[in-house]
This record gives sequence, structure tokens and C-alpha cells, in this order.
Amino acid sequence: MRGKILASSAFGLGGVVLAGLTLSGVVGAGAQVAPPPSFSRGVAHAVIATPYVYLTTRASLAGLNPALVRSAQSLGAGPLSVLRHVYLPIILPGLISGALFAFSVSIDETVMSLFMQSPGATTLPVKMFTDIQFNLTPKIAVSSALLVSVATIGLLLQVLFVLKRRSSTRMLPLAVSAQT
Repeated sequence: MRGKILASSAFGLGGVVLAGLTLSGVVGAGAQVAPPPSFSRGVAHAVIATPYVYLTTRASLAGLNPALVRSAQSLGAGPLSVLRHVYLPIILPGLISGALFAFSVSIDETVMSLFMQSPGATTLPVKMFTDIQFNLTPKIAVSSALLVSVATIGLLLQVLFVLKRRSSTRMLPLAVSAQT
């Protein structure tokens, strides 16, 4: 129940912070109190992407056996060692998939990038959007193919990682895998 409340508040907080940043960028432009455009853009993308990373990481932590943490601590592992050897291998697939989700959501947020852009800097989604409207060249097809290729390679690496992890757990002796 607590995790659902945190996830809901993360989504709600994201909208509030994004609205505040957009308002400060629009209202503060004349008053010279607006934060730097790159900072506002970075925070806005982070606010939108954070719930995706949080939810995928939380889903991967659902499979954590508390006995693993207790056994590592009882064998003398410190907090950093438990984090590195117990938690990190379990949440790594969730972090990777969350990063892929965050990247795809951030690239897809053309409207937010249009509102948060500055005259001196244009982001890739805004450039692609304006080029599709006014200057259709093969560059758009190449950049789109590159983005799809990066996403496909990331997905394949994730699948290979999961398959490798599953095959290594199947090779454990039966008594060890039955106890964990």
C-alpha cells in the first residue's frame, strides 16, 4: 500500500513541478528570475522520467528474498557490500529497463521541449519536429532509424542479460536453489 501511495505521489508531484518550472520560465523571462534553460529542461525531463525508473525498480525489488539480505548481514557484510552484492544484481534489470523507458519518454516529449527551449539551444525532438514541418530531408529518416536502433540494441542487451542470469541460476545445485 505504501509503495502505491509513493508511486501516485511521484506522478502527481511530477506534474506540479513541471507546471511550476514552465510557469517560472514563462513568467520569469521578463523578470530575470528564471533558472538557466538547460537546468529547467533537465529538471523537467527528470521529473517526467523518474516515475518510470521508480516503478520498474520497485517491480524488480518485489522478487527480493529478505533472507538474502539477512544472511549477507549475518555473514559480516557491511551496508555497502549488501547493496553491491545483494540489492544491485536484483534491481539492475529494473534500472536498465527504467533507463530505456526514461530515454524513450524524454525523446517523445516534444511539447515539453518546445515550451522549455531557449533561443540559443534546440533539442533533438524540437529540431526533428520543425524539420518535418518545414524542411523534410533524409536526416530525419537517419536520426529516426538511429533512435530505433539504439532502443532495439538496448532491448536486446536487456534480454541477453536476463537470459544469462536465468541460465546461471539454473546451474546451481538443487539444494541451494530450493532454499533461496
